[in-house]
Formats: sequence, structure tokens, C-alpha cells
Amino acid sequence: MKKVLVALTVLLTVAGFASANTIDVNSTAASNGTYGLEVNYDGAASLAYVQSSNSGGNPHPWSDETGIKISFIIDPGGQQTNPGQMTMGNPGNVRIVNLFEGFIAQGVRVVLFLKKGEDVDTWRFAAYVREDGTGYKFAGEGYLTGLQAYSATLVEIEWKASSAPGANDGYIKATRTLQGGGGFPTFTIFDKQGLDNDTHVLNIMRLGSPSTNEVGAPAGSCYLDDVSIVRLP
Repeated sequence: MKKVLVALTVLLTVAGFASANTIDVNSTAASNGTYGLEVNYDGAASLAYVQSSNSGGNPHPWSDETGIKISFIIDPGGQQTNPGQMTMGNPGNVRIVNLFEGFIAQGVRVVLFLKKGEDVDTWRFAAYVREDGTGYKFAGEGYLTGLQAYSATLVEIEWKASSAPGANDGYIKATRTLQGGGGFPTFTIFDKQGLDNDTHVLNIMRLGSPSTNEVGAPAGSCYLDDVSIVRLP
């Protein structure tokens, strides 16, 4: 990888589950530079993820973050260079891979899903967030690569807690930019404003296969590269 934020620590497979899903660092997954992250799915409900650190010797420790920006290049389908890279095995109109989580000890606050419809052969992102005193709220959904041929795509996500009780100015938004040269424009995937989430903070971020609630029995590999997670002011 050309860059991986120093706040990303050891690749983990959580004990207690079969070590089926894995993450490898290899050249095949590299969109830029020499190496990338290859998240390998085999249809099993097991965890494999990269985690940010909020303790220890990390020079950028995480502690009650009220705003983050995560960016990465993703290639879930691989039709350009690796045909048939990742598939979804179970029937159904909505097939979901849990790709990203942000959470604290009291529970997950941000979830990002990679989705693919049975009748729409295009990958999509969908986000859910928690608000004060409520459960999860749908934050939006949009195409990852549009209706064009699959390509590696730069995705940038921003999450921000609201500034004060009653301010309701929190938000989560995401954009996508196709890679591969040619000066592709940047499009909005979703943009959810007006969140009431001033009591919510993030201490740990996970990227990869961070949950066992996947739908669709994903099999194959999802490529990630140039992963970066930074604080928002």
C-alpha cells in the first residue's frame, strides 16, 4: 500500500469463531504502490479486520473522537482485472457485506455495508448510524461505481457528532471517485445531515470483515488499498 494510517494495528481474527475469513497483504490487491489489503471471504460467519488503536504505543491514540474521515480504494468485483473476484452466494434481492464499523465499549455507532442486489448487478454502499436515545438510523445508500464497468474506486467517508445538545448538526457523508486515470469526477454516494448524536463518540474503527451478520454468504476477495483514517477538527 502506498499509505496505511499508523493508527491501524494488527490484523485480527477474533477468537471464538472459525478462522475462515482472512485478510492478506499482497501485491494483487494493490491499486497504487506495491501492496494492498485482500479481504478473503468463504461464506462463513467469521471475523477478520484491521483495527485502529486507542491505547499502547500508537503515536496517534484514539480517545472519544467526535469526527473522523476514512478513505480507501476498493475493488469488490474486480471485473476489470480479476473477473469473478467476489460473489454473493445466497438468493435474495439484498446481499450485504459488513465492511466497516466505528464503536465504543457501549456499542457500535457507525456501520457501513457493501451491498449488491440480485436484480441490479452493481455494488452499492449503505450506512447506518446511531442517534441519541434511538436505535440505528438509515443514513443513505448509493452506487459504488455507478452503472459503468467495475473499477477500483476511491471512497471517502466523513462522520461528525453534533456540536451540542439540541444542535442536531451531526452528519455522515460519502463520495466516490473512479480510479484508473482519465480524470473521473467525484460523485456523492450519500449525505445525511441533521443527526442528533452529540453524546456519541468513536474510539475504535474496524475495516474488513468486522461482523458476523453478513447476508448473502460472500465468497471470494474484496481488495482495499490506500487506507487512511484521520480525525476531523
